[in-house]
Amino acid sequence: MRAASTEADWDLAEHVTGCWTNFAKTGDPGLGWKAYTPDAPDFMVFDLSADGSRDASAMGEPLARTR
Repeated sequence: MRAASTEADWDLAEHVTGCWTNFAKTGDPGLGWKAYTPDAPDFMVFDLSADGSRDASAMGEPLARTR
């Protein structure tokens, strides 16, 4: 059985869709996303916390971060 989508789920989906749209239009998803290279294997993490809320949203942090 599938759990119902929360508002945080929709926020995350909208955020990821916006990044894909920016990437399709310009080649740059935005958010300061760095290109992956063998010397700098950075990647972007889009996530929700375990309770389904936006990660660190109470502090006004973005839904995505570079690792």
